[in-house]
Amino acid sequence: MPTWEERRDERRRQEKAERRAEERRRQERDRQREEARRTEARARSAELDRGLQQAEERRAARLHELRVARRRAAVEARRRRTADVERHDEQTAARRQALREDAQAAQRREVRADEVRKLRRGEKQAAERRRAPAAPPRAKPKPKGKEQKPRPSGEVPRERPKPRPRPKPEPKPRAPEPKKRKPPETDDRRDRKLADERARKVDEERRARRDAEAGTRRKDEERKARALERAREERRAERLEQERRDRRREEQRKRARSERLGQRRSEERPRVGERPKPPPREEAKPQPPPTEEFLELGLDGPTSAADAPPVIRLPDLVFDAMQRSLAAALADGREHGGVFGATGGPRRYVSLVYAEGDVHQIDYSEARRAWPALKEAGTYHTHLWELIDVGQSELRWAGGGHSDADLRNLILAERRMSAVIAQTRDGRSRIFLLVRPVTFTLVGGSTRVAAEYRKRVLALVTQGVDPVEATEEELTRVSRTGVVVLYSGDGPLLERR
Repeated sequence: MPTWEERRDERRRQEKAERRAEERRRQERDRQREEARRTEARARSAELDRGLQQAEERRAARLHELRVARRRAAVEARRRRTADVERHDEQTAARRQALREDAQAAQRREVRADEVRKLRRGEKQAAERRRAPAAPPRAKPKPKGKEQKPRPSGEVPRERPKPRPRPKPEPKPRAPEPKKRKPPETDDRRDRKLADERARKVDEERRARRDAEAGTRRKDEERKARALERAREERRAERLEQERRDRRREEQRKRARSERLGQRRSEERPRVGERPKPPPREEAKPQPPPTEEFLELGLDGPTSAADAPPVIRLPDLVFDAMQRSLAAALADGREHGGVFGATGGPRRYVSLVYAEGDVHQIDYSEARRAWPALKEAGTYHTHLWELIDVGQSELRWAGGGHSDADLRNLILAERRMSAVIAQTRDGRSRIFLLVRPVTFTLVGGSTRVAAEYRKRVLALVTQGVDPVEATEEELTRVSRTGVVVLYSGDGPLLERR
């Protein structure tokens, strides 16, 4: 019979063997789990590689289509330029031919007129000769000098005295020789001179037009630069004033809190043996989401209106672009805006493309074609306060916050953000940002909601309410239905309404 020591040793050996078996099983499980994790990681990496390859192929295809479109546009533009040059050459040749034919016809008319004049002169002379009386027959002319009588033979003739030399006549004054006339110009020389004269006039007009356009362009650039610098100075002054107001408000709040806590401590002293109550915690203010969350909010959107954050801070790039667009709109009176979004990759960066157009006719398609890889999160445009006016039959929309068309386009479009920077009555700016959630209930359709919103805003404006205040009030009313979420403010920090 085994002793207790042997039983103890046997039990220890069994426990040790069980521990080793359990350790081996645990190691086998860890090895299998690690192998499964590695297999899953390899599959995920392969999936990511396939996605990146497909994205690269799509990007290459888009770039190829863009190059083909640009090449086609260049070929078409070259063909149009060639056609214009050929048409201009044909028109020039036709004009020259017409001028040449006119000159030849004029020359033929002059030749015919000379022939007619000669013929008429000959006929006139013949008629005068026929009308003149016949002249008597002419007598034979007598020889000059005296007739010599015959002399008798043997008579010697007397010598005649030599005639005195006559004085030479003075030379008559010669008439001045007529000036040599220039040979008449030929048709080719005349056409060449006319063509050179027209070309010189065209060059002078083109040079004058180019100088005028350059002067106008330089003045526009200087005016825009001055407006931009003025807007920057105003924005800097507003920021400094806002910071001073915030510091003053924070100091007042801290001072009031310290006075309130001191008064409470003096009034409510703890009893003997009673633990003093801790001071009440100050309610934490809602912090705006960072830039990446701002982009996710624009790309994916909140699940519902209740899930939207209470405060949003615009990225510096978007806020500066809005101020710059408002300054440009004040300078030329047109509507300026842009498309903002993300460029993709592991870290999302805010990117922006500018756009412009006439009032109510801003086109974002050019901005999208300029940067096809931009993931669009939203758009923005400007509204000037001075553009509110009354038409013949009804009040026409312009200025203030979002219009009915802007609201309808946001509900129907793929993007989830739409911003408007509106000019106020006192020359400042007010920013309105609408965010469309993923799920919402729309009663009556987007057209009906936009029409009712327009009707209410125009009714308020007709009653004398400021357009900016009227649009903010009615947009707040629309946002309470859950269709959109409204944020507004004077600076980059926007609060939910």
